Amino acid sequence: MKLLTTTLMLLTLISCKKEEKLAEAPIVKRQQYGLRMNKSQNGCYGYAPKTYRYDYSATGTDENGHDVSGDLNLNGKLGEGQVYSTYEKQTFDVVVEPAPGRNKAIATDANGNKYFLDLK
Repeated sequence: MKLLTTTLMLLTLISCKKEEKLAEAPIVKRQQYGLRMNKSQNGCYGYAPKTYRYDYSATGTDENGHDVSGDLNLNGKLGEGQVYSTYEKQTFDVVVEPAPGRNKAIATDANGNKYFLDLK
């Protein structure tokens, strides 16, 4: 009986192998690929390119504090649009970039004038 238990214990110890840990693969987020989820027409989710165009209405002020308003098109982090100054009664073509804060943007016209805008 002792021989049988000793044999079983030895077989058990010999048959057990230590498992090797697998090297952890780095986690890659979806944003690193420049893609994001977009709901398509058939109701399923798929990938859309990062350069999706957004249209905004904007109001704000120029460097001198005069009211301005306009329509902007943002493509990724940069955009373009037109801003109407109620003080100068003119429309200016502007280049737009996001500003710190939610729904904020800074627009610059060809003369270097800056417009501080709230996006709607």
